[in-house]
Order: sequence, then structure tokens, then C-alpha cells
Amino acid sequence: MCSVLNCGLGVVCSLAAAAAVEDSSSSSHGGGASQPSLPRSFVYERASPAARWPSTHRDEVEEGEEGEGGRSVRDALLPQLQLEEKRRTTAEARGVSSSSSSPSSSSSLLSAVASRLQIQPRQGIWKKRTTIPAPQLPGPRKLSKLALQKAKDWKGRVERLSRALCQLELQYSVADVLQGWPEQLAPTDLCFVVKTVGHTHWQRALELYEWLNMRHWYTPNPRMLATILGVLGRSNQPALAQEIFSRAEPELGNCVQVYNAMMSVHARHGRWNKVQPLLVSMREKGCEPDLITFNIIANARTKEAGGIREGMATTLLREIHAAGLQPDAVTYNTLISACSANQSFEEARAIFQEMKERGCDPDIWTYNTMISVCGRSGMDKMAEDVFQELKMKGFIPDAITFNSILFAYARNKRVEEVEQVLQQMEFVRCRADEITYNTIIDMYGNVGLHEKALSVYHRMKDEGCVPDAVTYTVLIDVLGKGGLVLEAEQVFAEMVESSNVNPTLHTFSAMICGYAKAGMYSEAARAYAYLLRVGIQPDLLLYSVMLDLFHKAGEVEKAIATFKAMVNVGLQPSLLTHGVILQLYREQGMMKELLELTASVLQSGFDPALLCSTFVKAGLWEEAGKTLKMAMAAQQGGIPPHVLPQLVQSVLNTYAASARYEDARDLIHSLSHHHDEPQTQLHMRESLILMLARAEKLDEANKELRNWQQQPGQQPSAPMYKALLNAYEQAEMPEALLEVFQSMHQAGLEPDFECCQVAGLNCCKVGDPQRAQELLRHIQVMFGGVKDSALHIALIKAFGKQHMWEKAQSVFKELQLHQSAEVPLTDEAWNALLGAYAASGQYELVRQALDEMVRGGWSPTDSAGTFLVESLCTAERPDALPEAYRKLEELGLQPNRNSYVTMIHYFIKKDKMREVTQVYREMCAAGFILQMHMYKMLLGFFTKSGYVQEAEVIVKDMKNAGYEPDVFVYNAMISLYSRLGSFQKASQVFQGMQVVGCAPDTVTYNTLIGLYSKNLMTQEALAVLQKMHDAGCVPDAISYGCLIWAYGRLHMWEAAVVIFSDMEEAGCKPTESTFHAMIDVYRRSGKHEQAENLVSQMRAAGFEPSPAALHMLMDSFGKGGKPERAAKMFESLRDSDAHVDVLHFTALIDAYLRDHDYKSGVKSLTQMGAEGLEPNYITWTCVISAASRCEKRSDTLMLLAALRDTGCPVPLRLLIERIDDVILDAEDWLENLQESANDWGQGMVNVLEDLLWAFKRREAAAHLFHLAVNLGVYPQNLYRVEHNNWTADFRKLSAGAALVALTQWLSRMQEASLEGIPESSKMVTLITGTSKRSNAVSLCKTLKAHLWEIGSPFLTTPAREGALIAKGHSLRMWLKDSPYCVDMELRDSGVLPEVNTMQVYNGAWMRVEMIPVVQQIEKTLGDVRPKKFSKLARMGEEKRAEIMVADIEGSAQKQAKLLQHKGGGSSKPSSQRWKKNVQVFVSSRTRRAMGRKR
Repeated sequence: MCSVLNCGLGVVCSLAAAAAVEDSSSSSHGGGASQPSLPRSFVYERASPAARWPSTHRDEVEEGEEGEGGRSVRDALLPQLQLEEKRRTTAEARGVSSSSSSPSSSSSLLSAVASRLQIQPRQGIWKKRTTIPAPQLPGPRKLSKLALQKAKDWKGRVERLSRALCQLELQYSVADVLQGWPEQLAPTDLCFVVKTVGHTHWQRALELYEWLNMRHWYTPNPRMLATILGVLGRSNQPALAQEIFSRAEPELGNCVQVYNAMMSVHARHGRWNKVQPLLVSMREKGCEPDLITFNIIANARTKEAGGIREGMATTLLREIHAAGLQPDAVTYNTLISACSANQSFEEARAIFQEMKERGCDPDIWTYNTMISVCGRSGMDKMAEDVFQELKMKGFIPDAITFNSILFAYARNKRVEEVEQVLQQMEFVRCRADEITYNTIIDMYGNVGLHEKALSVYHRMKDEGCVPDAVTYTVLIDVLGKGGLVLEAEQVFAEMVESSNVNPTLHTFSAMICGYAKAGMYSEAARAYAYLLRVGIQPDLLLYSVMLDLFHKAGEVEKAIATFKAMVNVGLQPSLLTHGVILQLYREQGMMKELLELTASVLQSGFDPALLCSTFVKAGLWEEAGKTLKMAMAAQQGGIPPHVLPQLVQSVLNTYAASARYEDARDLIHSLSHHHDEPQTQLHMRESLILMLARAEKLDEANKELRNWQQQPGQQPSAPMYKALLNAYEQAEMPEALLEVFQSMHQAGLEPDFECCQVAGLNCCKVGDPQRAQELLRHIQVMFGGVKDSALHIALIKAFGKQHMWEKAQSVFKELQLHQSAEVPLTDEAWNALLGAYAASGQYELVRQALDEMVRGGWSPTDSAGTFLVESLCTAERPDALPEAYRKLEELGLQPNRNSYVTMIHYFIKKDKMREVTQVYREMCAAGFILQMHMYKMLLGFFTKSGYVQEAEVIVKDMKNAGYEPDVFVYNAMISLYSRLGSFQKASQVFQGMQVVGCAPDTVTYNTLIGLYSKNLMTQEALAVLQKMHDAGCVPDAISYGCLIWAYGRLHMWEAAVVIFSDMEEAGCKPTESTFHAMIDVYRRSGKHEQAENLVSQMRAAGFEPSPAALHMLMDSFGKGGKPERAAKMFESLRDSDAHVDVLHFTALIDAYLRDHDYKSGVKSLTQMGAEGLEPNYITWTCVISAASRCEKRSDTLMLLAALRDTGCPVPLRLLIERIDDVILDAEDWLENLQESANDWGQGMVNVLEDLLWAFKRREAAAHLFHLAVNLGVYPQNLYRVEHNNWTADFRKLSAGAALVALTQWLSRMQEASLEGIPESSKMVTLITGTSKRSNAVSLCKTLKAHLWEIGSPFLTTPAREGALIAKGHSLRMWLKDSPYCVDMELRDSGVLPEVNTMQVYNGAWMRVEMIPVVQQIEKTLGDVRPKKFSKLARMGEEKRAEIMVADIEGSAQKQAKLLQHKGGGSSKPSSQRWKKNVQVFVSSRTRRAMGRKR
């Protein structure tokens, strides 16, 4: 009993605040504290449980409050209704009202309890207490121990006392009930009371145990000690239990029941290290373990940190049998659970089988455990069998059973079975709990039914099942993986707002992973920050996820900080994480941290292969190489031979992933020098070659293979050759594949079936079907035949492409003859044969093959129509297309898309616009929608051919089909409008292109620049070039070349040179056409030296001057008056064996003729004909132009006669014969010229008009002009005499042609003036242009001189350069009254003049007689009005001089009067000065005439 008291004292002393309680109560009770080592009498203090165990109760109760009136803090936490119910029940038990009860009376409490429990208090056991007086109630007599043991109402007594103690309020102690308890209980009854109270409140049970020991209410026994140890164990109070056990008396503690209870306390928490010493002590003291002991041992080992190891459960079962014990269901259940926890599923099933064999019937717990074991091991079928056995044994499945079978089905994604089990649960009214719903949600997530998983979650809440942390975590993970991040975010918010459960680390991890998968980096970062803010410590997985997320988001500092935080909390990052940080350190230049982390990684003991890969990915190539070499050194020290090849392969894979092929090759070569083992070298070299092949570095792989083959004793293996063949096959490099196949054959290696078939197929791809057929024969001999029909089909197609339809037919017949189940005759084979026939244009054979297919039971495919159409197009028999259509109708087929496309291709190739349009419309009517490339092809055809309406229809249909026009479409339309000269539409397309966001490219800008340059609109072209610069599009040689050409045509030589210089400064290399344009500029400007230098520059740029370039250079010499240079260049060309053509001869002839060396020119012309070169249009125009400039008629006739001798008689006949005799021949000749080129006829007519006008063949010139207009050589609208539109545009005409056209225009306007209709406009405009002709003639000056000679009112104006303008009224009056307008008919001179009547003066081509007149007037008066000029021109020389002197004197007198009027001096000196100035400019002949007159 003393030991029991000491045990109670130890427990009390170990509790907090016990000393303070004793000090506060020592004055009232007089008990003092003795020395700890001496026994002392125990004084029980009336301290509340809150004061005795402050760590378990936060509420404090003041000591002065008594009875029902004094309420503690704990009472405040109880519901008010419960307190009222207690007061009402107490009052009714006592028979008095609640208002009359005394709150300070202890007897009232006891009476109320006794009354409520329907018992009578015992007399004589009450003891007066200072706080609560004992009630004065009579009671029964005291029973003996034997009577107590035999009493049959012990359960009622235990229940009543237990309920009284459990209902005791916090401010009361157990002494308040026990000291006045009216019933007597046996020691075994008190054990049940302690156990029962312990289920509700372990502190009350411990207090009861102490009080019983101190009051000696029972004889100390092991059962009571085991009971309180069990209570403390279940309440997670191992320290108190250990203290009570250690201080127990030996006769009590040395009992197997007590040891079992104490071991059970530690076993509950998996403390095997605490259980094991107790087991040893138990055996040392002679306590033999019983079955319960073994069950506790199994439970302890199961809950141990490492769990029970494999085989240990079976061993423990053997020990139980060896001890002579028979395991019960608890034993088997414990061992099965232990095996399940350690995933020893086979051992669990073996124990279950043994349990049944030894006659121990499994209970519901056993079946539940086995279903769980089978489910976790993936054996859902066995779990289903156990479930059926459970029901056959008569057990009713509970929630655990259903959850276990649900897990087994869900693990294997058996959705239907899970839903059936859920229906069974509803049928048997087994309510689904959170585990059920969690399992179903997880299963739906694994099978991708994320919406269904979310609906289960809502159903769970609707049925009143509160989701737990696992529910939220699983659902968030499921939704995040399914991409439903917003839904996952909503579930997470519901979890945060819930008061029942808080987010866990795994919940945050699931939410962050969902954000990361959806790319929502900012949301993931906010969730991570919230996790840290609420104090949750991330684990290794979450740290790794956040580090990877920060790395991908480019937040380097946060990634590095996360890594450091991971290390600081003691976590070991993975090698992959180390690699990421190493890469970041290297990229950020943090060399110190990089070196430290590298050293740490090298010392961490990671796998060498993974370490090398990590270094390679981080860009630390040296460290990777060092690590690999260290591994090689270790391999020589005893590592198995297979380790190094695997290591090398791993490193090579990492190098390949990082595209560091050169480093990989250097590493392999270095390792090969340091390792002599042949097999290892073979593996390394093959690995290198295969790495290069898989990376499509096939040239490098082939190079390594050749180098390897050159080394003696080194021979690649057949698998490596096969892998190379596969790599080349995937890369679609048939030539290289066949080369490797040939190398394999030369190396003496026999290729297998796959290699031979791959080689045969690729022979067909490269167009070598003969070799492929040889390989087919080889396969048939060596391997007994092919395994499929792929090679036969490829052969048929290859022979068909080479138009060898006979051989294609033979291969097909062979396949047809030997067809089998493995090598069938398929539709593809038939189509290959039809394609071979169609490629050769064998329409009849195609029809025969189709008939044969039908007879053989085959159904022709839609491709049959394509082959029929293709065969007709290849045979150029489009007229038979209706027959092909009828054949298709017989076969039940319709023309397919490819049929129409084939016809469109054919008609486009034949330039059949009508047929193309018809087929296109039929295709659209059939419901086929063209693809974008077909629209582009049609658009390209229509725009190239100039079909505007058709092109616009294609663009419209393209948009209706849903295709947005791209830059190609816009470029095509701009190019079309540019060729038609439609500036407005081209500009609209360009602007619309920019509006829709389609960026113009170089072709777009070049097209617009070419459009404006062709029409000599240089300002607009320059503006487009500037837009091109602003848009970031780099101009090319075409951009600059167009502007150079335009400036050359406008004779703006300096601007052309500037553009060429800008082109060179911009780094744009000139092309051959650019050089040609610039040479032409220098040629036209007479800068032959610069042209010659440019030819040398052209050679330096790698362009050999073309005949056209050399022709322009020779022409430049000719125009520069250097015919000898042109002749020298011509002779050098002949000496260098270069090809001398018509252009070179023409340039030489032109040089001689420009230098008036007509004989040399005729000689060269004759020599050209003698060498078999026929003069062309350029030669003819050159000679005719020179003839029009000849001063003498004889020279002109000589040149034209030479032309006649070379096959061009028309010019001579036009000059010397009647126009009526030669006009028909001239018409035929011009038609031929016009058909050759559009501008040839115009150029020829221009020079002929000059020739005829120069030698007074004006009527012939007029007839030739009308003929040119009728033939379309000249446009119809050269001049207009319409209502309010009297205009003319002669820019395309030569001087002679313009004079003819001017005469006819004046005649038409004279008729209109006389008749009064059509009315003229206010201003009449004659457009001449500002450019000069090749003979230095200005059309504007020529027409101005002619019009002023006849006194017309046309004037020049600075505001309109290149035009002559007259007022309409003045022009009409002049046409009516001028004597020059009396007869405007053009007539031929009766005799061909001996000399040329026209000559160029100051850019004007005028009559020879007018040149001295113009000179005299210009030198005397300067510019004069046309009317005055016409009067002076009609006068004689002397009269003209007199009139001009009189005019000057009159002007001088007016000037003198004006000066005198303004205050000036005498006018005589002024008159003398003017007279002196006039005499200076008057010829000597005029002065003599004036002297005689005076």
C-alpha cells in the first residue's frame, strides 16, 4: 500500500502548480510538507482540476466560489440550456423549487445526485467537511467483500458512479462524490469505473485513481494498475504512465497484465525502442509473454518509423506457435495490417491463407484489411473475391469495407464498378463518408473526368458530409491537372473560408502546381507567399516547384533565394535543382557562388552519369569532362565493364540535348586515346555516330564513320549500320542512306530484311527502280519473300514516274500472281498502276485497268477520275475529257478535287484562259473549296496574263472561302495594276494591305517603285523608297535599279549617279541588270569613260559583261565621238573568241555613222551579213536614223541601199517611190515588226517620219502616220478635238512624226473653228515632254520653232514645263485669219532635194533656211512673241535688220523719256549707246546696207 501511495505522490508531484496549491491550503488544514526522502502522511487538498493540471485547462476557477451560485469559466463555455436543465433536474429530485435551493450546501449536491440516480446514501460514512456538510440520511448496512463479489447489480453500480463522476462539474472534485457516495463497490467494480471515466476524461480517471489509493477503498491489484496505464495510454500520456509504472510495487508490477498495459502505451506511438526493454525485463522477471504480448509487439513494430520489414510478420507468427500459443483474430489482423503498411502484400495474403487453414475465422476487420491489401497491391480481382467471400460468410459490409473495395476499383480506374458499389452503399443505407468521396474524386481525376469530380464534391456537401483537408487537396490537385485552374481556385477559397479545416502543405502544393501548369506564375507566387505568411514550412517538393517556377518566369533572384532557403532548413535539393542553380550562377556571372556550389556537388556523392549530365546542362563542360574522366579512372580501378558505356551514353545524350555536338566529339576522341579496351572504344564510337545521326548531323556522322573504317582492326557493327539507315530514312536523305547501305555491303556485313527493304524503297525515291528490283529479287531469294506489298508499290510508282509503264505493269502482274494474306493486292497497288499509265499518257490502258478492277470485284476509288484526266492531259487530248466523264459515270464516280486541279494545271501550262476559267467554275459549282495554294496559282496565272476581271473574281472567292489575302495576293494584284498603268488601283491595294495589318515586303515596294519608274514618276518612286526604309524593309538592287532606269530616261544623269552611290553605301551589291542600267545612263549622257570603268567594276564583282553591256559600251564610244575606240573594242572581242552578235555590229555601225563615216558603216553592215548575222530592228533604226541626219542625198541613198541589200527595202522605197505603190508593203512590214515587239514598230515609224520629213516627202509621211495609227503603232488618242477638250500629247513621237501630227491637229481645229463645233476649252494644251531624243532633238523646242514660224499663239509657261499652251479664243482667231492656215495639206516635193532640209539648232529640229533667221532674231532682240517672230521671219535679211534697229531705237527713246520723267539726264547719250549695241550684233552685210541708205 505504501508503494501505491508513493506512486500517487509521484504523479501529483510531477504535475504543474501542485506546490502552489499546497501552500495556499496549508493554513486551513495544518498539513506541512516533509522531506522528499521520508514518508509523510498524504493530505488531500480541495484543489480544482484546473489548478492541479494547468497545462490541460486554460480556464481558471476562483477558490471562494461555492455551490450552484458560483459559476466558473468552464461553466461559461457550456450551453445555457444544459445548465438550466441541470438545475431543474436537481430541484425536482429534491422536491423543492430551484429558488429555494442553497448554493453553498454540499449535501444538496449529493442528495440531488442520489435522487437522480435513484439510490439511498449510506449512513456512517459521511465525514464533516468545512465546505460541504454531509446529509443526514438513513442508509443500508455495509456489505462484505464476498457479498459484493456475488452481487449481480455490479454493472448498475458501476454505471451510476461513472455517470456521476462524468457529470461532475469542473469546480468540484471527485471527493465531493466519493466521500458521501451511498453505494458500496468491489475493487473490480472500481477498475471498471476508472476505465469508464477514462473514456470521457482521463484527468478525472487519474484523480479517481489517486483518491482511491489514498482512501484505501480497495486492495491494490495489478488489474487497477493496468487499467490506469491503459487510460493514460489511450489519452496520449506516456510520461505519466511510465512514472506510475516505474513506482509501482514489485508484486504489482511483475505481472504480464501490467507489462502488456505498459507496452501497449508505447506501442500506440510506435516506440519499439521503449517496448523492447520492457519485453526483456518481463522475461528476466519470469513473466512469460502471452498472446496479448505478441499482439502488442506486432502493433509496436507495425507503427515503428521503419515499419515491419518483409518476413518479420511470418517470423513473429512462428514464435507465437513455438511458445505454444494459438494466434487469434487480433493477432492475424495485426500482422496483416503490418504487412499492408509495409507493402508486403504477398506476405499479407500468405498470413490470411494460414489464418483460414488453422481454423481461425476471419472477422469483418480481417476482411476489410485484406480488401485494402489487395486494392493497394493493384489486385482488384482478388479484392472483389474477398468482398464476395465476406458477404457469403454473413458479414454485413460497413463503411470501411465499401471504402476498401472502392479504392481497389478506383486504383485500376474501373469507373462503372465504383459507381455500382456506390449504389450498393445507398441501397444498404451505408452513408458515404469523406474517405468515400475522396476516393471517387481522385479516381475521376485520374481518368480525366474533372467536371464529374467537381460534381461529386458538390454532392458531398449537399448530403451533409463535411469535406476534410484530403478532400480539398485531392480536388484541387485534380482540377489543377485538368486545367480547371479557376475552379480549383474557387475550391481553395472555400477551404480557406471554412471553419472546420485549414489548408495544409499538400493543399498549397496542389494549388501552386495547378497555377504553374497553367502558366499563372504571379498567382502561384502569391499562393506561395500566403503559405509562408501563415507559417507553413514548405517541403522539398514545393521548394523544387517554386524554384522551377521562378526560373521559368525569369525571376533569378527569387529562384536563388528559394534554393538557399531550401538548404537552410536542412533539405537536400535534387541534382536537377543543383543543375538549375549552377546554370543561373553561370548566366549571372556569380563565379564565387558557382565554384562553391560546384565543389559541394562534386562532394555530395551523386551518381557520376547524372552528375555529368547536370554539368553539361548547366554549361559546365569542363566539369562534365573531368567527372567522366574520373569515372574512367575509377573503372580501371575495378568498376564493372558495363558501367562506363552507360556513363558515356548518358553524357552523350545530355550533350545532344544541349546541341553541343562538337564538344561531344572532342570528348569521345579524348576518351578513346585513354582507353584501350576494344569493346568500350567500339561502344563509344558507335554512340557518337548514332548521336550525330539522331540529331540529323548526318554529314558529321558519315565523316566519323569513314574515319573509323580507315583505322585497322576497327569495324562498325551491323546494328549501328541499321540505326544509321533508320536515321537517314527519318531524315529523308535517300542518297546518303544508299551510300551507307553500300558501305555496309562492302564491310562484309549481311543486311537483314529490314535493311534491304529500306534500301529498296529509297532506290525508288532516288529514281533507280532497276536497283530496287534487284534488291527485291535478293529479298525473295534470301528471306523467302517480302512481308508486305510496300516495295512492289514503290517500284510501280518509280517505273511510272520514268514513263516505263511496261515494267510497272510487270511488277504489278508479279504482285497479282503471288498475292497472299501477308502480301495482299490492295487499292494502293491498283492506284499505283493507274498512276504509271497516266504518267505515260496511256488513256486506253487506264480504262482497261479500271474495267479489270470492276471484273475482279474491286471498287475504283475517287483517284480513278484523277488518273483518267491526267492520262488525257499528258497525252494532250483535252477533247476526250467528256468521254472520261462518261466513263466515271459508268463507274459510279464523280470528278474529285484532284481531277479539277489536274485540268487547271494543264490549261494554265497551255495558257488557256477560257478553259481555266471554265474548269474553275465547274469546280466551284461541284461544291469543292480550293485550298490557298490553288487560289494563288490561279491568281498568279490571271495577273501574269493581264486578266483583271478574272483576278478580281479569284480574290473575291478567296475571301468568301474564309482565306485572308496574304502578301503574295496583294503583290500579285499590285503587279497586275502596275502593268496596266492603273496607279490609283495599285495605290488602293497598297493602302488596303496596310489597313488589314499585312506588312508589305520587298516585292510589294519594288512593284510600286517599278510602276512609278516605268512611267517616269520619280518623285512618287522616291516616296515609296522612303516608306520602304521607314518600314524597316531593306531595299535591294531592284529597288535602286528601277530609279536609275527612270532617271536615265529623264536624262537626269546626276540623280542616277547619286542613287547608284547610295546603293553602294547601303551595302547593296549591284546586280547585272543594275550595272546595265547604269552603263546605259553613262551611255546616254556621253560619259564613255565612266561607262568603261563601270564595265571593269562589273567584272570585279563577278559578272561577265553580257553582249548587251558591251553593246552599250560601244554605243557610248560612238555617241562620244570615239568610233576608233568602238572599233578597237570590237576587234578585241573578235580576237578573244568571244561571241560577237548583231548588237556589237550595230554599235560599231552606229559609231561610224555618228562620226559621218558612212562608208565604214556600210562596210560593217555588209560584213555582218557576210558572217551570217541578219540585221534586226535595232540595226535598221540605227541606219535609218543616220540617213535622216545625212546632209547629202547621196549619202542617204547609199545607207538606204545598203539596208535594202540586207533585206530591208521598205525605207528606200518610201523615199524614192510613190506612196501608193509602197504603202501595202509598208503595212505588211510594220505588222511583222509589231508582232515581234510592241515598241519596234513605233521606233521604226519614228525614224522613218524623220527621214521623210527631212527630204520633203510630207505626203508619204502623212500616209505612214495614218497607217501607224490604224495598226496600233501609235495610240488613237494622240490628239483630241472634242467639246471643251482640245489637247494633244506627242511625247511618244519623234520630231518628224510630231510635225505631221501637229499639222493634222491644226487642220482639225481649223475645221472646228470655222464650223463652231466642237467648242474649244479656255486653254488648249500641247504636251511635248522635256526629254530629248537620241539625236539630241528636243520635241518641245522643235514644235515651238515651227509654231512660232507660222505665228501661232502657243506659248511656253514656267508653271507647265514640257507643254505649249494657247488661249482657245486666240487660237480660233488665228486659225481663221492666218495666211499660214489657208492650206495645211501635206504634199511631197516634186524632186528629192539634194541636201537635207532639216537641221538641229540648239535642240530644235528646224528648216535649214530658218537657222540664220533664228540666230539673227535671238542675237538682236532675244525672245520675242510668236506673232512678231513670224513677221520678222517672213522679211528679208536687210528689211529684218532695219526693223529690228528701229524697234531697238524706239525702245531706247521710251526708256529715255521714262528716265527724264523720273528726273534723269539727256536721252542722246542713251540713244547712242543703244545704237552702238545694235551695231555690234548686226552682220557686216547689214551695216553696209544701212550705210548706203543713209
